[in-house]
Amino acid sequence: MKDTDLFSYEGDQEFLVYCANQFIDTFNGKDTFLIPLSDDRKVYNTKQPNTAIYSSKQKLQYQLSRFLNDIYVTTDILKPELLRKMPSSFWALFIELDTIGSLSFSSSTNNEKVQNKKNRQRSSCAIFELIKEIVLIDEYDNYCNDFGSLEVVFDLTKEQPNLIENIIKALTLLHKINYLMYRKSYLNSKK
Repeated sequence: MKDTDLFSYEGDQEFLVYCANQFIDTFNGKDTFLIPLSDDRKVYNTKQPNTAIYSSKQKLQYQLSRFLNDIYVTTDILKPELLRKMPSSFWALFIELDTIGSLSFSSSTNNEKVQNKKNRQRSSCAIFELIKEIVLIDEYDNYCNDFGSLEVVFDLTKEQPNLIENIIKALTLLHKINYLMYRKSYLNSKK
């Protein structure tokens, strides 16, 4: 499939599944993946094309979806309590994600103090917002399992010469971020 074969409503679902399969085919890690499909070949009951990739090792879902002129690659953040303990090389992955698409962080915390402080001065930098959230939660609340999610958006109104490659790269980087969190948790449990 070529990037130039895009986009028609009928082909969007197949395109997303194709990208998911390409990610799985090129993955060189120690993980197995499933693409859950329902009878109508959609993961969620929506009118927007979407699919998901389930990581058996991480027990985490990576979502691909299309809405209007955007393609979204989204996943939750695994083991958020370990974010503050990650090395600089880990944070470089976020910068790389932001260079291939538009990176955003969506918080799931419902702590009122955290929300008030966080919303005072918003930044357009997703990496800054994520780090700010980590600091606020560390100060005002314990970490919860549903910390938030990362999303990389590809704007189809702009030229996307390597769209398939960039979607696969976004999936790979998001998986690596969560894998590093998973690995740190695993190694900490062995101590």
